[in-house]
Amino acid sequence: MLISINIIATGKYISFVRATLESINKYFLIKHRLKVFLHTDSKDFSFNSERIQLKIIPTDVEPWPFPTLKRFHYMERVAKDVAPTDYCFYIDADMKIKNYVDDEILLNGSLIGVEHPGFCKMLRPWGRFNQYLENKGLPCLKIPQRVLTSFEENEKSQAYLPHEHRKVYYAGGFNGGKSSEYIDLIKELKNRIDIDLSNNLIARWHDESHLNKYLNEAYNVRTLSPSYCYAYGYNLRCKPIIVALEKNHSELRNHEHEA
Repeated sequence: MLISINIIATGKYISFVRATLESINKYFLIKHRLKVFLHTDSKDFSFNSERIQLKIIPTDVEPWPFPTLKRFHYMERVAKDVAPTDYCFYIDADMKIKNYVDDEILLNGSLIGVEHPGFCKMLRPWGRFNQYLENKGLPCLKIPQRVLTSFEENEKSQAYLPHEHRKVYYAGGFNGGKSSEYIDLIKELKNRIDIDLSNNLIARWHDESHLNKYLNEAYNVRTLSPSYCYAYGYNLRCKPIIVALEKNHSELRNHEHEA
C-alpha cells in the first residue's frame, strides 16, 4: 500500500520535522511506502529516505491561530495527490513515534482518531453508557459540564455538537483514514471553518473542535487509545507510542504572531 502523511511546519516548527520524519521512517507502518506532504515556509529542508517520498508544499507563515485552524485548508490543496494513495494521515510536526505502529490501526474503521489523553478518563465512561442507552432506545443521561468543557459551546459555530452526541473527545495531533474518506473530512471541515470565519467565529480549540464534531457524528471511526497521542504529565496507564514532545508554545508561536 501507499500511505500519505501531512505535516504542517511553518515558522519555528520546522526544527522538529527531521526527528519526526526519522521516527516515521523507523516505526510507522513499516510494510508500506510513504508519501509525505510537508507544508512549510522553509526554503532548504530536505530528507533522504528510500521509503519516504517527500514533497514540499510552500506555505506562508500566518499569525496564530491560523496555522492550526487552517490545517484542513492546507491539506485540501494536495487532495488530488492524496487521492491515489490508500490511506492518509495527519501528524503534528512536534510529535515523535517511539514504538511500532502496525497495520492493526487500519482495521475496523474508515476514519481513525485518538482519544485525547487529557479527557479519556472523564468522558469515556459517560459516552459508553449513553451509547448503551441509545442502542436500547432509552434517553441519554446529561453529561456533567466538567466533562464537556473542551467541546465547542457556541451554538452558532459549525463546530458545536449537542451534549447528547459527545461520546469521545479526540486529540488533534494524529488522525487519518482511508484516503477517500479522509479527503471528505478535509473538504467538509474546511467549508465549516470558512463559514465560521465569515461570521467572525473561531471555535474554542480551532481545528480540533471541528474535528471532534465530525468524528463524534461519524459511524465509521476506529478510536485509538491515548498511546497514539501520548503526553507526559497526564499519569496515563498506557504505552507511549506516538508522543507529543514538550515545548514552549509561546516561544514557538511568537514568530507566527510577528508574521
